[in-house]
Amino acid sequence: MKFTSGLLLILLLTSSCVPATPIPTQSYAATAISAIPNSTKTAMPTAVETGAPLPGETSTPSSAPKLEPFGTVTIDPGEIRFNVHGDGDNVDSISFWEAEDPTQSLMIVTSKGNSFIEVYRYPFQTQLTTIACGDRSNGVWVDQDREILYIAQRGSSDVCAFRLPDLNRDESLSFTTAATAGKSEPNLTMLTLPGREKRIYVSYDEIVYYHDAETSAALGSFVPSKGLETMYGDDFYQVLYIPDEGGRTGVYVYDRDGNPAGSPFGDRSIFDSDAEGIWVYKCVSGTTDSGEGLILVSDQKEDVTDFEVFHRETKEYLGKINISGVNNTDGISITQQSSSEYPLGLLAVIDDDKSTVGVGWDTILTKTGLSCGT
Repeated sequence: MKFTSGLLLILLLTSSCVPATPIPTQSYAATAISAIPNSTKTAMPTAVETGAPLPGETSTPSSAPKLEPFGTVTIDPGEIRFNVHGDGDNVDSISFWEAEDPTQSLMIVTSKGNSFIEVYRYPFQTQLTTIACGDRSNGVWVDQDREILYIAQRGSSDVCAFRLPDLNRDESLSFTTAATAGKSEPNLTMLTLPGREKRIYVSYDEIVYYHDAETSAALGSFVPSKGLETMYGDDFYQVLYIPDEGGRTGVYVYDRDGNPAGSPFGDRSIFDSDAEGIWVYKCVSGTTDSGEGLILVSDQKEDVTDFEVFHRETKEYLGKINISGVNNTDGISITQQSSSEYPLGLLAVIDDDKSTVGVGWDTILTKTGLSCGT
């Protein structure tokens, strides 16, 4: 009995010295499916999804998009990725060409004051070269599928086409619209129709002409119900979004032939100045557009531009984004190509006709609490 008790005592003392197995810490990281990955390259890491539980919480991150009202947020100076001013004078509009290798992608910026159309290569912080389309340019659009860059000439009915990425002029795809007036600020957009045929639209203050992008043949024209400058073709919904530039009555929706295709969204309670640049941030799964996302419109205030944000599907107003120091914005553009510098893509905007400012979508989603889900 004494031997047994001593043995038990030794065993108890020995077991008390064994260290406890650590409990794994749960990770709450989740990827936001917002950047469009490159199919032939390893996917870049993405930012942690906005709205993930805080440490110590036990809820599971939701996979549903979070596209809810957020009020007003400001992008601080330290959160701006670049502010570039090249050879262009009175710069106006922006578009991106997304190369298979993101480090070869291009940003193109038009110039209303001279012939220098600025071209930047990723990460878009140094001007690569310039091209010209007449003496002055205004609208710009990239046909990503066909790798064609289109530029609208200011004060002209001519539209220039360039091959990408070599930037050589293609006279066979360049064309002239039937416009005879109102050519001060021609702008561009495209629609890819269900049969994969493409239309390119050219706006002239009060009228829009559209052409077959494959053949350059004129197909028709229409007069929107309100004054216009910029447009955006939404392939998923097969509609054109056209802001009322000077009337502050909102954004109007038209079908591919220019017929009204739904109620306008936004009004004078939202817009304080001219509604200018417009672009769509798409929620994607893999490379497939889900139809959800955001519509951004630049509200061209002279003190600070309000980038008004709407729910792409419902057209609900969600809030406004201010970028510190940015005012009097004309054009805006978005690339959702994932890269090491911009894992969820990039928003580029014109600042006061002088320069182009870039903000990463990882920053925007974090500050607004918006997300396309996991």
